[in-house]
Amino acid sequence: MTGDDPCRKRTRDPWADLNRRLALRLAPSPAILAATAIASLSSPATTPSALKLTFFSLSKYLREPAFTAEFLALGGLRELVLVIDALEGNSLAYALGAVQVLMEQSDAGSGSSFEAGFVRRVSRSAARLPAAPLCC
Repeated sequence: MTGDDPCRKRTRDPWADLNRRLALRLAPSPAILAATAIASLSSPATTPSALKLTFFSLSKYLREPAFTAEFLALGGLRELVLVIDALEGNSLAYALGAVQVLMEQSDAGSGSSFEAGFVRRVSRSAARLPAAPLCC
């Protein structure tokens, strides 16, 4: 029994299967994302809602080793700590969430280490949160 099906299978686009299996998408480079995040952290004109969005994005992007390396190389940790000292409420919670992800990445071997002074400052900031859940 021969029909049109065998012919259709042979004349089909050979790249169609490959295109379906490969889901490629364009994304900004980690260097651009890190520079944008740091600019948002260091800008005095940044609104509290924009800062919350920056911290939320940082929590996501800091899970990527390439972004973490760029963020630390561009001085993002220093900017993050400076901003944390001036925050309170939900903004502080979002910022501490980003720091937590950064510290988890450090534990996973990203190569960064944290000084005791940094850990004390972050702990002091966490203690300012109402009913701050501190985990060991």
